Amino acid sequence: MRTSTAVFTSVLLALSGCSGEDVVPSAPLADEVPFSPLPERQTTVSGIVYDPEAFFFSLAMFPPDPEDPEGENAPPPALFEGIPFLTLSVAVGSSVSLVADGARAGSSQAPSTPTGFWQVQGVPSSDTLHYLARAEPPAQGPVLTGGVDIFPSPPFETVPEGQYFPTTALRPIIASPAMCQGQVAALVGETGALGALAQLLSAQGTPTTAADLADPAKTGGVLLVWVYAPSFALDLFNIPSGGIIAEASRGTVYGLDWAPPGAVPEGQSPMGYLAAPEPTSSLGYFAVVLPPGGGSAPVTLTFKDTKVTGPEEEPGPFGPRPWRVPAITVPGVPGISFLRHFALRAEDEPVDPDADPVPPDDLSWRCIGQ
Repeated sequence: MRTSTAVFTSVLLALSGCSGEDVVPSAPLADEVPFSPLPERQTTVSGIVYDPEAFFFSLAMFPPDPEDPEGENAPPPALFEGIPFLTLSVAVGSSVSLVADGARAGSSQAPSTPTGFWQVQGVPSSDTLHYLARAEPPAQGPVLTGGVDIFPSPPFETVPEGQYFPTTALRPIIASPAMCQGQVAALVGETGALGALAQLLSAQGTPTTAADLADPAKTGGVLLVWVYAPSFALDLFNIPSGGIIAEASRGTVYGLDWAPPGAVPEGQSPMGYLAAPEPTSSLGYFAVVLPPGGGSAPVTLTFKDTKVTGPEEEPGPFGPRPWRVPAITVPGVPGISFLRHFALRAEDEPVDPDADPVPPDDLSWRCIGQ
């Protein structure tokens, strides 16, 4: 063997740990761990916060366009940035937190922006835990200020100002992916349905204010549920649905309606809402007043569409009625809670057997609980 070859072979043996003798690796110590645990998965959750009652008020009071008397080119009642009704109803300066099983998982790092945007970082990811978005108004000043400069009065109607109350949105959020976007938080106050409901209860012999309804010491909670028509896209269209009857497994159900402010001599809130003891509504809007002492016991809501499309009647964009309105069970939340619920078409659209199969859209980024 040549000298260079011998040297090269010796270097290879040294690098490979071979020195002509068998080397037995030392055993790891008992307290040594061969791996480190991965950090807890976290999700960033974001969305908008708005007053759904102010949204409808702005929609109903939107000034007509003389060049479009039929309203064919009017903005749709959708939660898209730039839609006037949303701009006029976003709750600026509010804080949003995510709660699950009564515990807070995280809060927005900054108040909501003039577009209503909020974001909560560091939410523990889960495939099963149902989070709820809880919005709280700013400590001082009005909150509906996002559109006052863009849509001044006149010709646009200013939403009446009043006290707002912490509100829990009951649409569940399952924060499984890293980013969870497009979530909707709600904030309601005394100038909407709560003001009308307080007047009705007072007229029935129980002096009540909107603040009383929001006080967990005086009621077991007030659940506001708005049943919307089927949405054109995801859950982004707020189209009221009349002809719906609601029932609740516990509590008292009241129907909520609306008329232009001042159109009804008594019982009307500054925003135009009305409350009735019957569980029917031309808007599909209801209030469930829970009795004190119920804790967080769940409430099951069932609905029935009483409208029937006649044989010669145009069925409309969502097909013939009655629609299917699924029952839903929600937790009983102290204070004020709000549920956006959607009707479904009477029948599923037929599937073309000759059409090429199309994979379903990946909507996991929205994190909406099923």
